[in-house]
Amino acid sequence: TQITIPSSVTEIGNYTFSGCKYLKVIEFSENSELKYIGNYAFQSTPIESIRIPKHVVSIGDYAFKDCNKLQAIEIYDDSELYSIGIGVFYGVKLNSLTIPPNVEKICSLLFLHIPNIIFSPNNRNFKWINNTILSKKSDSKSENFDVALWVKPNVERVSIPLNFKKIDSYCFHSNKSVKNIEFSQDSQLYLIDDCAFSYSSIQSIIIPPNVSIIGMKAFSGSLITEITIPEHVTTIKNAFQECFNLTRVEFAQNSKLESIDDYAFSAT
Repeated sequence: TQITIPSSVTEIGNYTFSGCKYLKVIEFSENSELKYIGNYAFQSTPIESIRIPKHVVSIGDYAFKDCNKLQAIEIYDDSELYSIGIGVFYGVKLNSLTIPPNVEKICSLLFLHIPNIIFSPNNRNFKWINNTILSKKSDSKSENFDVALWVKPNVERVSIPLNFKKIDSYCFHSNKSVKNIEFSQDSQLYLIDDCAFSYSSIQSIIIPPNVSIIGMKAFSGSLITEITIPEHVTTIKNAFQECFNLTRVEFAQNSKLESIDDYAFSAT
């Protein structure tokens, strides 16, 4: 089955073609005005290739999830694409993907699903630190790369730069090499986001004192053995579920902790 999307269409909604098991070809006209591809839009379809129209600014979460026939995706060099959602290519066997110049938002899960991701030389929104940490900016108008987006899965010890303010969601997720994370004493880090270290092999980390937020499942399923909760953390969510090796939890002096949520340490 083949479908050609009219040039006047500006949005493909959530689940629009999800599960269309005979849909093999999606075509767009050269003057397509499409801007948005919704969540799960083409999930579980047998499409083999697709060319993203140049005016598309956002590809939603899991848009091509389980498209196991998909082998090629083409994005124009002058694409207006700004955001690539979570798990867009989950279950897809793409070998490579080129990130165009205007993209500012991607999820680190992308690197688990595609082995070779190339950034356009004209993309100024991401930067490699020591060829190990892929960083991005917390403020797109700044020149300060202060967020750890993803870390290559072949390094045991990782030093987080002093100026980093955030470890992004899934940054170390399922990283089976990392064991130790190091911070300087005057680290500016304040946020460890959701699933940042989930199901990783991390064993040791001293969380910097300025951290005030530890996200959901931040360390779930990791090999962490002990943890000290910094002074400024007010809520512990389900950050330490299934940490089977965790034997010691301490709280900083003058802790401002107010609540420990459901399942925070369950199965630990």
